[in-house]
This record gives sequence, C-alpha cells and structure tokens, in this order.
Amino acid sequence: MKRLCMKRAAFAVTAAFMFLTTPLALTAQPRTTSSVIVATDAQFVAKREKAPKKTKAAKAEKKQKQAAAAQARQAAVTFTDDLGRAVTVASCERVAVLQGSLAAVWLLAGGTVSAATHDAFVEPPALTEAQAAALNSEWHTGAFHAHDAGVFARAAQRVERAGAVDAAQGTAAGNSAQTAAQRATSTDGTTTAATAATTQGITPAATANAGASATDAQAAHSGNAAAIAAVSAPAPAIADVGTMMAPNSELLLAQAPDFVILSANISGHKKLVPLLENAGIPCACFNYETFSQYLHILDIFTRLTARSDLYAEHGTRVEAACNAQVAAALAKRDGAASANAATAAPAAADNARTAASGASANKTPATANSEQTTTNDDNALAAATRAATPATASTAQGASTSPAHTAAGAVSAPTVLLLRAFGTGVGAKGSRDLAAGDLLASLGTRNIADTGTLATGDLSLEAIIDADPDFIFVTTMGTNEAKALAAFQSKLASSPAWGDLAAVKNGRCIVLPRELFHFKPLSTDWLSCYEILTGILYGN
Repeated sequence: MKRLCMKRAAFAVTAAFMFLTTPLALTAQPRTTSSVIVATDAQFVAKREKAPKKTKAAKAEKKQKQAAAAQARQAAVTFTDDLGRAVTVASCERVAVLQGSLAAVWLLAGGTVSAATHDAFVEPPALTEAQAAALNSEWHTGAFHAHDAGVFARAAQRVERAGAVDAAQGTAAGNSAQTAAQRATSTDGTTTAATAATTQGITPAATANAGASATDAQAAHSGNAAAIAAVSAPAPAIADVGTMMAPNSELLLAQAPDFVILSANISGHKKLVPLLENAGIPCACFNYETFSQYLHILDIFTRLTARSDLYAEHGTRVEAACNAQVAAALAKRDGAASANAATAAPAAADNARTAASGASANKTPATANSEQTTTNDDNALAAATRAATPATASTAQGASTSPAHTAAGAVSAPTVLLLRAFGTGVGAKGSRDLAAGDLLASLGTRNIADTGTLATGDLSLEAIIDADPDFIFVTTMGTNEAKALAAFQSKLASSPAWGDLAAVKNGRCIVLPRELFHFKPLSTDWLSCYEILTGILYGN
C-alpha cells in the first residue's frame, strides 16, 4: 500500500512538472510571437484605414441607385393597351417589336429596336427607282420612293431623303436671298448698300440668315431623326426572334427586353402576354389598321420616347392635312346639291363621258395613258384606275360620271366593295377591317360589306351582283402579289356575271397599290392615300 502511494505521488509530481514546463517551451521563441502580433496589428490598422473609404463608396453608389430608381419611377409612362390592360413602362432601352408595321411606327416615334420578327426585315419588299417612278406616274402622286427591303432599311432611307430635302431647301433659300441681295438696286440704277456689301465680300444680314437657315434646318432634322438613324441599318444588332404569327419565346426572352410591343389581333402574341408578365417584362398589345389607330399608337410611343415634337410632325400636322383633304372631298361630293345642281351635274356628267370616250377610243392603254396630261378630272381617275385582272392596264374614265349623282341632282354616298386577295383566295372587308376601308368610309362612301351576307365573311357573288356597287377596290396581301391577283381572277373575275357589274363595265374595279394600302401608311403617306382615293371617287 505504501509503495502504491509512493508511485502515485511520483506520477503526480511528473505530471505537475510537465504542466509547468510546457508553457515555457511555447514562449521560448518570443521573436516569432511578436512578429505575428505585429503583423496582425498592421493588418487591423490597414483594415481600419480602408474601411471608411469602402463605406463612402458604397453609400454613394446606393444613393445613385436610389436616385436612378426615383427618376425611373418619375419617367415611367402608364397607359392602357388595346386589350384593356394597364401597362407601365419605365425603360425603353431594349425594345422588342413583334410586327413590322408597329416597328415602323416605333422608329417614327424616335424609338430603337433590339429585337423584331422576321417580317420587319423583309417587308415591305424592295422598291427600285424605276418602280417608284412608274407608281408615281400611274397614281399621280409623289408618295412612292425607292427603298431596300424591310422597315429598318425603309426608315433609314426615309431619314436620308428628308435630310436631303431639308438641305436642298436651305440651300435654295440661301441662294435666293443672295441673288436678291445682289440684284437689289435703287430706282435710278445705283447699287444699294446690300449689293455693295456683297460686291465687297461682306455678306449682308439677309444672306447670312438665309445661309444659316440651311444649316439650322438640317441640324434640326438630324436631331429629330437621330434615334431612327441609330437603328436604321438592318444590322445583326437587331435580333430576329421568329415569324410574326408565331414568335420564338426563347429567342425573345434571351434578348432580355425591357419592353415588348405586340399585336392585339394575333393569337400567338396574346399567348405571350402571361409569359412576359411572369418574367416581369412590360408588354403592350395594339390594334393597327386605321388612321385613328395610327394616331393613338403614335401618341403612346412618343410619350414613351419623350418626343412630343415627333408627334407634332407625324401626327398633329398630318391629321390636320388629312382632315382638310376629307372636307374638300366631301364638299366636292355634296357640291351637286346646290340650287342649280339639277341641270349642272347631268351636263357635266355628259361632257365628261364624251371626253373620256374620245380620249380612249381606238387606243391601246399605253397610248391613252400617254395623253392624259391635258385633262383634269379624267386624269386622276385614269391614272388611279387599274383593271380587275393582272393582264389589263389602266383605262380612262371620267371621274364625274360617278353614279353618286341622283336623277334629281342630289348626291348620295357612292357604294363600294373592298376585297382583299391572297395566295389562295379573296375575301370581302368592311369599313373597319383595313386601312383602305376606313379611308373610304371617311370619304363618304358606303361599303356593301358592312351589312348583309358579305358582312359575315361569306363571299357571295350573288350578293355582290345584287348590290352592284359603284366601285370595287382590291388590295393584296402576301409575298406574291401576282399569285394573289390570280386567286382573285379565279374566284371572282373569271365569272361571266362579274363582267356585268357596273363597276367592272365602267372601269371602276381598281387594284390599289400594296406599298401604301397593304403595308401600313406612315406620316404623310396617309395624306397620299386620301388624295388617291379622292381622285378616284370624285376627281382631282
């Protein structure tokens, strides 16, 4: 027992010795410990010195983000789209447009496009200088201009053309002012101060101002068109996200748009709305057929781009001109209701018939067209009238022979039928279905497809024969106009009964130019459409 106790005591002493000697071993290298402490202190001091700088930068960045968010909220535009949805758009930096006609209006409003459907790159098809000149001659207008295929190319060339016009007008003004200054003399033949100043190399104030106007006008136009010009090139920067009828949702989302413009009339577009909403991407759907719808869309788009000046240029100014054209057309239509209309109108009609028959008798269409430059009312209608079949050219008809004049001399609304031909068929269209239908209605016509069997979409030759409209207008859709007109010929025009219609017999079955009436008009193109239709219906 005693021995056991001694062993335990020895073990305790050994353990105590080891416990006491271990710290000494750990502190036997004071230089290493101090260097660690010094290094740690240095890092701590360095962190403390850097920390305030990072905090200031972070605070500044946070304030900037908050200010940007507040500015975005203030700049956000809220409107109701044509599906009745309230839409708020805070940014328009990356905009996807899924219909070419809507893309054209967005560009006109000063917007930029990051993604579009394939139709925007290929429609309208390219128009050569020769084709544009032929169309302008045939329709007695200056609305047709050469351009490459697609809305982006056409927008770029529209800007270039407008810039060239501005520059030419400014130069002409400068030249006129300088010429006037150089020719200004007193009544006794002595040279005026302005002429003397010009002779001595000093530019008079009038000349200086006129010369400056060229630069100012060009600069002003360049400023208005800068947004369009920036995206006008059909560059790979604008992504193609599939067909208009069925856009590729994966390609669309991959572009990370901050706003998407859709059509309210295409089911494939309406199906994208929930997908875009779930992704937090604002989108809006629009109906775009009529002039009033064009103005409505342009108003929203220019609010989004903060370009009220472009609405004034392409909306307000154009609307005023179109209203004046409509008023003049209706006044011409209603003019026969004056006190002497009962005798004046029939006499004028007989004279016009005689002139028309004399101008076209025993002449080929080309010869008749070449001699249209000397008449007035006959000119507009002859230039604007094309045959019901692709093989027949324009024929001369007197505009004042319109059956709108009743036996008593009062004026009734001319009756019209609007048809749209496509590759596999043809259909009747009402006054609100197409741009042409809306234009014709505003010009005081009555579309027989607004009521009865034709209003249901059932194209009945019997119904057309029963109504016997005064005018038949045909528009074409699709990439192949010849194929669309062949379908029209096959479905309707080849019938013997078709030739008995008054409109056909009188040369009033008219194929409208698709450049204006199928691909939506823009800006002053609307006025050109009104002018063309007014000439057909009521003369120049």
